[in-house]
Amino acid sequence: MKKLLISAALLSAALLLAACGGNPARQAPQTPSAEDFETMQGLYEESDEDHGWKPLCKWQYVDLDGDGINEVWMRDMAEEYGAFYAVSDDYLAMIGIETDRFKAYTREPQDGKGWWCKGGPAGGPSYYTEIITLRNSRITDRYYQMQVYDDIEGTLNGEDLDDAACRAYVEALPEGKELEPGEWNILDLTDYDRVHDPIAEDAE
Repeated sequence: MKKLLISAALLSAALLLAACGGNPARQAPQTPSAEDFETMQGLYEESDEDHGWKPLCKWQYVDLDGDGINEVWMRDMAEEYGAFYAVSDDYLAMIGIETDRFKAYTREPQDGKGWWCKGGPAGGPSYYTEIITLRNSRITDRYYQMQVYDDIEGTLNGEDLDDAACRAYVEALPEGKELEPGEWNILDLTDYDRVHDPIAEDAE
């Protein structure tokens, strides 16, 4: 009976791995540590991009490049602002920040690459687009574009691109698709609230 139960347990585990995409070595890394979350929060707060002043306290995994190793998606409690991170044992980088104004979306993984994107009105006739490429859960390219009426200017990894090059770059990518949040994990922010209490800071 004991051998039968063990065999059944092993079979169930194998079926679960198959349903999740196979090799356990390629699954998401273990839950980020408290230090990882602190680093991610610091990158968010120190970013020059528009971001909220409330801490990111919700998180979940999302596999942007389809390699079986998940990226981390975080949001504040009101889900007005958020950020995405590439996290592994030896790599942690902020992919980008989402806001109510600039919504994040993705694209179907292709040729081992995936994309994190955002875009939205940038004032007047301007429209801003940001496209971050990932491969093996690491950032490989950063593309930024500003369109004013029909004129487009952009940069790829810091190099300026003209209108034709921008259009060619974007047209070569898979179509964009919406990111659908799953169930959020909630962080314990007791220590953060104590350290970042505005009343306590004013008292000092």
